[in-house]
Amino acid sequence: MRRIQVTLLATVALAFGCANNNNQSEVENPDAAGDVNAGDGAEGDAAAGGGRRGASQTGARGASSPNKAAKKLAAKNPVREDGDTAEAPKREGRETPHGLLAAYYPIDGSTESMPDFTTIGDAEGVAIVDAVDINGRFPNLPESLGNTFAAALMGSLNVTQGAEYNLCLTSSDGAQLALDGTLIVDNDGVHKAEEKCELVYMDPGEYQLNIIYFNVTDEIALTFSWDIGGAGATVVPSTALFKPEGADDLVK
Repeated sequence: MRRIQVTLLATVALAFGCANNNNQSEVENPDAAGDVNAGDGAEGDAAAGGGRRGASQTGARGASSPNKAAKKLAAKNPVREDGDTAEAPKREGRETPHGLLAAYYPIDGSTESMPDFTTIGDAEGVAIVDAVDINGRFPNLPESLGNTFAAALMGSLNVTQGAEYNLCLTSSDGAQLALDGTLIVDNDGVHKAEEKCELVYMDPGEYQLNIIYFNVTDEIALTFSWDIGGAGATVVPSTALFKPEGADDLVK
């Protein structure tokens, strides 16, 4: 798991450490460093725009200029078109580039806020997560971790049309979401399943996506959803998520 840990030292520290220092005072897109194998999803793959749960792809409704309340994001990479993917997954049984790479870490049961992923140590397990809609156990979460663990989900998100997106994390316990190195949604702390959202205007393009999570209670829950142009909240579909290049090679 050493390779994964090296990646997180670069990508998670940038995505969340720098963003916390800025305290979300402004939205910017700093250059993101990291190993392409597990950190920079934009170098690997990204997916199509929004949609209802289970839908493959829909356009954004109500595309327009952002209102004053919405932060504006501009992607560092262009929209990934259909068929514009990295090399096909090498691992037998993996036929899709969609989803996110998840890495799991042990933490102390007294943890009350998001742990520092730059000092968290080596991952004890990895998995591919499709749509982030978890109520219960994460896929391939090591039994040894029980309900006390942290997780880092890495990949990229593709937006096909400029529109206002209400991005939401529902989690128990804490979770944070960053796009292109900017902290967008902060749902930190020990609490029952609770939703936090942030309204942003997103230009079309492919965004590096990082979601970090921790749990120390019996309830395990993490959902990443969006509302595109006021069309209604839905879970972000797997077709809108792409694994980092080489992710399948890291999963046993």
